[in-house]
Amino acid sequence: MSPSADLVAQLALIKRRIRVLLDARRDSGIDLTDVLRGLYLSDEDVDRALQDVSSGKLERIEPELAAILPGGERLDVLARTRYRGLSPLDSLMKRFGLDMIDVFLLVVAAAPDLDRRFERLYAFLNDDVTCRRVSVGVALELCGSSDSDGELRQHLRPGSVLLASGLLQLGSQEDPFLHREVRVNDEVVDFLLGGVALDLRPELEVAQDLRALSPAVLDEEVTALTDLMCRGSGLVYLLSPPGSTARVLGVAAFDRVGVGTLVVDAGTIKATEDLDEQMDQLLLGARLMGAGLLVGPIESLFADGSRSLRRLVDADHPVIVYGQAPWDAHWSRRLPHICEVSPLGRSGRERLLGSFITRPLEAGLLAAFVDALDPFNLGPEQLFDAWRFASGIARAKDRFVQPDDVVVGARLQGGTGLARLAQRIHPVATWDDLIVSRPIEDRLHMIARRVRHRGLLAQKWGIRPSSGRGTGVVVLFFGESGTGKTLSAEVIANELGLDLFTINLATVVDKYVGETEKNLEAIFHEAIGMNGVLFFDEADALFGKRSEGGDAHDRYANIEVAYLLQRIETFDGLAILATNLRANMDPAFIRRIDVVVDFSVPSPRERRLIWEHYLPPAVPRASDVDLGFMAHSFRLAGGAIRNICIGACFEASECDTEVSMAEIIRATQRELEKLGRLCVAADFGPYFDLIDSPHVEE
Repeated sequence: MSPSADLVAQLALIKRRIRVLLDARRDSGIDLTDVLRGLYLSDEDVDRALQDVSSGKLERIEPELAAILPGGERLDVLARTRYRGLSPLDSLMKRFGLDMIDVFLLVVAAAPDLDRRFERLYAFLNDDVTCRRVSVGVALELCGSSDSDGELRQHLRPGSVLLASGLLQLGSQEDPFLHREVRVNDEVVDFLLGGVALDLRPELEVAQDLRALSPAVLDEEVTALTDLMCRGSGLVYLLSPPGSTARVLGVAAFDRVGVGTLVVDAGTIKATEDLDEQMDQLLLGARLMGAGLLVGPIESLFADGSRSLRRLVDADHPVIVYGQAPWDAHWSRRLPHICEVSPLGRSGRERLLGSFITRPLEAGLLAAFVDALDPFNLGPEQLFDAWRFASGIARAKDRFVQPDDVVVGARLQGGTGLARLAQRIHPVATWDDLIVSRPIEDRLHMIARRVRHRGLLAQKWGIRPSSGRGTGVVVLFFGESGTGKTLSAEVIANELGLDLFTINLATVVDKYVGETEKNLEAIFHEAIGMNGVLFFDEADALFGKRSEGGDAHDRYANIEVAYLLQRIETFDGLAILATNLRANMDPAFIRRIDVVVDFSVPSPRERRLIWEHYLPPAVPRASDVDLGFMAHSFRLAGGAIRNICIGACFEASECDTEVSMAEIIRATQRELEKLGRLCVAADFGPYFDLIDSPHVEE
């Protein structure tokens, strides 16, 4: 690309002023024909340096610049970015707040990159053949300044606009100030020639991807954000809960005001030695392009090694920051406008899914897709990834996308951070596998419905399921071991299409003070937006009663329980806690429970169904098997019945025979002994003789 007219005029002006300086050098007695000039110092050079005579005869540059460059005007932050000048120099003046001297010095420094002939000219003026860029002294001399002109020096001092913005850089500080080289960034040279300012393709591509998700946000939301951007300091903070539209909204708002967007994902930036330089280059590129910065999440901005990102937040430039934490005044010197962004919600999912669908048959399933995703808290990007995965499944099977495909894709979004502290289970159990009383089953169905519709209640009706500020649902299962608590959790997770995360207490409880709270905080932090069911088995170990003891151990244990009581209220997912002993639970915690389910020992009718479930018709049974007798004679929980059936099947398979009452009775005897119960003849009735254990009572 050819230089703009004002840039050509500036270069011509520089050449004319260089000619004046060269003539002045000749008049002062310098031998311009000396081939070794600049490599040694003669006696004449020393005598000339001691003469109190200025070698320059140039007038101040301002009058000549006024005929080339327009006068600068003071614009606000957003206007400077949005401004589209007729030339690169004009745009630089507006976007960086440069005056005419700044622009002239910038072109003086860039001249060798624009025309190689300037290298020889600068080397001569520097009196050093190895210094082919302009020095500070020569640059000021071309402006018509003397070495002692303190006013013009300020344009090239640390903190000046040219240096602070990264447009110019000076050479080593070990050199005298006037001898330091003045260098210009390659990106600035490209910009002066009308080319790409900086290789920011990754950030621009992310913005383009987010732009394609614009149906997720409403027009009134974009208008409200742009109104905030057009007044104030140029900094806006989007307080965004899990599943929010913050990034899509930020890009849409910048587009609305005519500004491009560079998306900076703070969570993916790693601390390196040149991180400060990377951030400066990123900010320089945004300014050259006239693009706003979308930066976040805020939680990563001030993590170890990431404090350099504060350069972006503090910059005098349009910046939108997003995150989940409340704004802290120490994060920036600028005062931000704070805007709370809502989660995507059902209507937003419907609009976004409708924009993904391209085939009529899939359009007819739109309502089914939306219903299937009700239990999930997905943001626009997660929803797009889920749909893309579902489309891949459909293509592989040569059919249209089905709601189950979308659920599979949604399950893959998040939850990986819990791998160390929880076991991820893909639930397969269904309602047919769960045999409980009708009241218990109704209560479990109610839990599933509450999770499905919690978003509707919170967004449209303003009703939150839990007693805290979160939108989560907290459930307590209590009852004897084996009564179906864990199985019920798996069934609910499967019904909702979510994965089940079973918390490993061995990795949570720590003997060192404060470590247990850290592990619990890690669990709840990773569980944010994980789209899964959090299952605490043996919950009384964590949520037990606080004691009144006065020793240090009791005090620290009480602190752990108190922390959990506060943290569980702000959880936004489904948390299921199971315990065998409800009496051990702290009363303050019971108050925070949304649903309590009492798993009692199954009745004889239910036990008969459980026996039939674990000894289905596919299992070869002998004619003497009497499951009705087993159901009425032994008051056992479902877990114990399952163990008996599995034990009897193993014993029969070893002998390659059918499962008979002999194997069932002996397996029952072993299970009772394991539970610490006596084998009483009254329970076994006519089958008592089949028992071969000495631990019996007549």
